[in-house]
Amino acid sequence: PNSQYILGSLFYEGKHIRKDVNKAIYFFEKAANQNHTSAQFNLGFIFYNNEDISQNMNKAVHYLTLAAKQNHLEALYILGIIYLNGENIKQDINEGIRNLTLAADQNHIESQYSLGDLYLKGKYVQQNIDKAIQYITLAADQNHIEAQYVLGNIFLEGEYSLYDIRKAIKYLTLAADQNHPIAQYLLGDIYYNNDNEIKDIQKAIYYFTLAANQNNSEAQFELFNLYYKAKYIKQDINLAFHYLKLAADQNNLDAF
Repeated sequence: PNSQYILGSLFYEGKHIRKDVNKAIYFFEKAANQNHTSAQFNLGFIFYNNEDISQNMNKAVHYLTLAAKQNHLEALYILGIIYLNGENIKQDINEGIRNLTLAADQNHIESQYSLGDLYLKGKYVQQNIDKAIQYITLAADQNHIEAQYVLGNIFLEGEYSLYDIRKAIKYLTLAADQNHPIAQYLLGDIYYNNDNEIKDIQKAIYYFTLAANQNNSEAQFELFNLYYKAKYIKQDINLAFHYLKLAADQNNLDAF
């Protein structure tokens, strides 16, 4: 089945030969019928989400299930999402959670974050903050940017009695280092507005600038204040009004 899978992949990806999804399906099916896990997954994904053919959810679920039974983590994840959303198929919350959990417990990063988010919001499942933090932390520790931001924000806002400024800084920094603009803004705000040993104007300017360069209007307005009021740094009127105009152009109400 490997040679059939490779042929299917060549037609699917359009490498070295002209892309042809129907031929890809033909060879993937030959391999899948011989229990080739990746061929089963690719077929499931093609029937689930491919712009070149019409969606066929029954075939998608059939082949993804075959791959999932062989512990294909991405197949487990996609099946979990399909069953939870009930997209062109009967919704099955238990089956959705089961599949996501199987994948998450084997370190599948998107499954970890999705499960954590479900438990955090109490969507489809009873809210469980301990499980939410557990799974979101697993994803964050695998460098999932949104998991890092969400964790940082939870510890910053003190939701669920979990206020911890050090952990907030840790996870927001991880997200900011991956260019998450809101994490960058929040870090700037932490370093700017804290009146204890955490206060650090240079770090505040650094993170505000990173966020402002990604069009975060709140960071742009804070930089206007810093350069205009000149309480902590040398005044720079030109730079101040540069950031004020950027914020105003995004309809930041403070900038008017």
